[in-house]
Amino acid sequence: MNAHQSTMNDHQSTMNDHRLSIHEQYRSLNMIYVVLLLGAILFAGITVFLVITYDGGLIRNEKDTLRLLKYILLILFITMIPASYLIHYKRLKKMLKIDDTRKKILYYRESIILQFIIFETVCYYNIILFSLSGDYFLLVPAALLITWLAFNKPGINKITRELHLTPEETEKIRETV
Repeated sequence: MNAHQSTMNDHQSTMNDHRLSIHEQYRSLNMIYVVLLLGAILFAGITVFLVITYDGGLIRNEKDTLRLLKYILLILFITMIPASYLIHYKRLKKMLKIDDTRKKILYYRESIILQFIIFETVCYYNIILFSLSGDYFLLVPAALLITWLAFNKPGINKITRELHLTPEETEKIRETV
């Protein structure tokens, strides 16, 4: 496949997203949310099992390397989490200017997915660092991030509130087509 065909396929995919009903876009967003959340939970569970089974992390005796990796983790936490909110709310301001509800929901879905991916990146880094070090304290930030994901499901009320949707627009999300 050449670059032109790839661009055409991306454009076609975006066009297909615009053809989805508002309810279908909402269902798609929730399906992506569940997959991201379950992926993080499964990855954490498997990693904990392996660390327990093999009695510690892979490089637990490499103190300088672990210290560096923990500093990177701290920098990720301090920068990426606020950045995910900033990016989402900057995009949200632009979405509020759009009149077409279908486009609003599509852009909202993209923004939420981006925010979740940023959170998951930090979460996966935590879990990988745990697998390397065997330091159970590193599961705390990962557990907090997974908990945040679990409690920030993009529900109809949240979408309505953030996008300032009218009752008619909200009803379109609930429609089962």
